[in-house]
Amino acid sequence: MVLGQDDAPWPKEIVANVIGADGNELGIRFESRSFWTLYRIDYRGTRLCLDRFGSHYGSVANFPAVGFIGSGHTENEDEQVLDLKLFVDGKPVAKPKPTVQCKEIRLRKKSRIRTLVFDTDILVRAGRIIEDVRLKADRPTPVNLIYHFMHPWTQTATEYCAELLDGTHLSGVFNGDKKQKIDKPTRWSAIYDGPSGKGAVTYVLDAPGDDDWRTRYWDVPNRYRKHYFTTFLKKTIPADREYHYRIVTVPFQSPRAGWREEAARLAATCKPMAGR
Repeated sequence: MVLGQDDAPWPKEIVANVIGADGNELGIRFESRSFWTLYRIDYRGTRLCLDRFGSHYGSVANFPAVGFIGSGHTENEDEQVLDLKLFVDGKPVAKPKPTVQCKEIRLRKKSRIRTLVFDTDILVRAGRIIEDVRLKADRPTPVNLIYHFMHPWTQTATEYCAELLDGTHLSGVFNGDKKQKIDKPTRWSAIYDGPSGKGAVTYVLDAPGDDDWRTRYWDVPNRYRKHYFTTFLKKTIPADREYHYRIVTVPFQSPRAGWREEAARLAATCKPMAGR
């Protein structure tokens, strides 16, 4: 069952303009075809993260001899939505409208992908997008990998930078070589879109200390610069343990000459949120 398609009170999509205290607007969309994930990030009128079906957001699992299941990956099986709740400005909304203007919007979803149960929480407020996933397996489950927090940043993004867990920094350019940039655990990472003078920081707030996870940007020409929080590479997810992952995404505007410094400054403002 897909809530929002089979159930009359939910529209097929929810488009929200979320106004911050400084008047800046974040535009997002929740998409039912991908079983209620994000499907757009606009900042100050600029599309930073794609709204193109097939360029998916959310969480997905890749199973041996099967392939991808979850989010918009319906080529093998559908993700099963078990529960869905929406809150606008702190209040529950039983019958959402297809368009919303607010100061805060929150989507909570419980879903199943085979033996895996995901509790997902997406909160948009104050110019930030906080995404939280808790994962449990009913029984030991081998996977090729799991992606969380997929963000298909636009193909016009020109550069990236990151701070690794040991405090070292790295940076580079997107050149359409189809490679995975960074591919290491990060404290935070950021992309910058030269044509618009805008970018976005992704700060990792929570991740299991014993999990071999890493941040990736897949650099695909004429398609996207796609962010993946990659975990459980060729591993078996044990049963009855909860794995908790949380990030915050903060869009920004900056001249090209100082964009890395601005990204680092914003990342520092996210640090107090970690571990809460």
